[in-house]
Amino acid sequence: SDEEHAKESRNLVAGNDLRRVQRSPSTKVSLLVCCFLGCVILTVLKGSGHGSIVGVTCGSLSFWLLTWATLPWVLGFGMIFRDILINEHLENEE
Repeated sequence: SDEEHAKESRNLVAGNDLRRVQRSPSTKVSLLVCCFLGCVILTVLKGSGHGSIVGVTCGSLSFWLLTWATLPWVLGFGMIFRDILINEHLENEE
């Protein structure tokens, strides 16, 4: 039906049924920890004023790529959590 199609089209993470995730708080926590650790790893690789462990120079192309890589990383997790919350809301309406 059109209503089911509308519900499915609200999922930004294509092809993933995230309904099973909503029942597992540990999965949500794991996703948040993964997002945080990814940000920490990108920051450590970039260096934080005391030089980089992989030799990235402040202001170089590598430095800026690592800096801007945080944005799609966090936005990707934002899309996943958006889908989880929408699915939880839709199931609560039913």
